[in-house]
Amino acid sequence: MRKSWKTLKTVTSIKKAFLILGCLFFSSDGTQVWAQLRKAPSWVRKVPINDDAFYGVGMVSMKDYSAYRAKARKIALREIVEKIFVSINSSSSLETTYRDDQVDYLLNETVSIASSNFLMGHKKVSEWIDKRKDNYYVLFRLDRSTYQENRKEYFDSFNAVISLIQKEAQMLFDRGEIGRSTTKLSQAIEKLDQEINRLVEPEYSIQLQKLKLESIYELERQIDQIAFNVEKEYNFNATHREPLVIENFLITKDSKVPLNGLDLSLKVLQGDVFRYSFDHENHEALSIYGLFPQKGVAVIQIMVEVMLEDDVKSALSPAVESTVKSGPIVINFTPYNLTFALNSSTSFEGEEDIFNFFRNITNDLGLVEVQENGMVDLKIDIKPVGNVKKQPGGHYLSDLTFEVSILDTKNERSIFRYSLPRASVKAKNRDATVFQSFSKATNLSDQFLQGFITALCTIHF
Repeated sequence: MRKSWKTLKTVTSIKKAFLILGCLFFSSDGTQVWAQLRKAPSWVRKVPINDDAFYGVGMVSMKDYSAYRAKARKIALREIVEKIFVSINSSSSLETTYRDDQVDYLLNETVSIASSNFLMGHKKVSEWIDKRKDNYYVLFRLDRSTYQENRKEYFDSFNAVISLIQKEAQMLFDRGEIGRSTTKLSQAIEKLDQEINRLVEPEYSIQLQKLKLESIYELERQIDQIAFNVEKEYNFNATHREPLVIENFLITKDSKVPLNGLDLSLKVLQGDVFRYSFDHENHEALSIYGLFPQKGVAVIQIMVEVMLEDDVKSALSPAVESTVKSGPIVINFTPYNLTFALNSSTSFEGEEDIFNFFRNITNDLGLVEVQENGMVDLKIDIKPVGNVKKQPGGHYLSDLTFEVSILDTKNERSIFRYSLPRASVKAKNRDATVFQSFSKATNLSDQFLQGFITALCTIHF
């Protein structure tokens, strides 16, 4: 009992000590603080609330910031934007959720725009300095009516710009400039997306969504109008070097207006095309300069692509394809009426097998082989460089490279020259060793066959 009484007396003494200290503090610094707060405007203690206006207060230490007025203004404007943000979301029937970082991004973005239509017309109402702590306070006001007028004017202007882009796109499409038209519509959709993702009131959000749907519908309609005006069969004379020209092959389905300005490509369904070009100067046309067909026929397919950003593509209906393909086009190939002779400046083992390799290629192209002593258009020369050595045990080891060239005898000029990479091969007999070395060398070079055949396909007499 005695111990408990001592403990109680100790606790009471501590409480009395704290009370005395508190009174002393209040009577000195506390009195000054209270006196300073009594001088402060009411808006410093409590930000005004008014149905007719948005208010924001900014407070900055004048010791920490030289440009304290600008800093305080930004803080006050951010508070106004926060209240607008709350006002928009509380009046919105849309189920929109914002994470904290997304809210911060929207608010910072809005405040950082100097000519923001959210804040145009804001006015400084008052300012006050807490001299004791060197704190600067400022009060800004934005009338709700001013805010609403600014927003209406902004969206009226924005909608007018989008409508103008849509009209320009329609005009370009009517003239056949579909590439520029679809680009315009894509830009309109991207602009609308940017605006929709910003801080926007429900009534304007509905307007923006409507404009976006209109632009998407028009883009889908234009893509759907792309059609090919091509025949199913063409003739191509290789010797005369007459390019296959398909004029005005891209048109609209309904009005048959020739279209241009899209990205074009070519797919070979059968055979191969070694050189082709798309002519945009006068008409949309396809020029083919070299074919390596199968059984005298090449089948091709022309494709056009509407270049769209991924975000725009994802907004389109899944049924709308941005790549449009023509049907198969059959090209009857009249081969080159050219003669050639296979030759080697030095006779070597295995040359007949190597000559047959080149005969398979030239025969497919329609070239006619004649004897070397006859008049020929082309001379194809194959020259081995290196050696073949017999190894102990009866095997042969080759260390060869091959130089291949094509000579245009009419003009006495070389049209192709290539050195194959060196290839080492071991085989049971000399002929097989040489041919296997040649086969290995051609497999090591991706460019050789393409260059050789392209040179033959682009000869023009």
